[in-house]
Amino acid sequence: MSSVPQTLPKTIDVGFVGEAEDTIVEVMSLLRAGQLDDAALKSVAGVAWHDASGAVQVNARRALNKDLDAFGFPARDIFSPHYWKEPRTSLITSRGCPFKCAFCQVTTEWRQCRYHSAEHVVDEIKVLVEQYGMRSFNITDDLFIANRKRIKKIIEVLRARGLLGQVVFAVNGRANLMDEELVQLLLDMGTVEI
Repeated sequence: MSSVPQTLPKTIDVGFVGEAEDTIVEVMSLLRAGQLDDAALKSVAGVAWHDASGAVQVNARRALNKDLDAFGFPARDIFSPHYWKEPRTSLITSRGCPFKCAFCQVTTEWRQCRYHSAEHVVDEIKVLVEQYGMRSFNITDDLFIANRKRIKKIIEVLRARGLLGQVVFAVNGRANLMDEELVQLLLDMGTVEI
């Protein structure tokens, strides 16, 4: 949707363009107040909708939030208990990628690379271990390995919180960034799949 908002299907009332955590709160407030109309939607950054004539309207994107930690953790408590039958789940610890590959949608979507802090990442892991019994994490970042300094910090915080060696990870990589130092860091962190 974010890459081609002008293609909003007729069956969808409002689409979100870009980062939507704040946008959805604004749209839901309008919906609850019975004000989800053209006049109100014109003032909401980061939405696409069909106006009264049926034409797709697309507003400018909302500015990206520089502090990803401010969004908190996903509301995993709303998932069915059946979701938690396997001791593996996914994590998103960053948005974007420092590379600007012409073929990649990530550049269009995020436009810059932003990271959750190492403390936030490990706090989320700790919650998932303690509340849901998770031991294996698929880090679905576009390019987790891009920031070695942050990987080192994550290892340090995992160690401090008693989680190093207790959990394992799968991460996305990029061949031209791989070297012995990075492989060792990923092994130290508990990475079993790249």
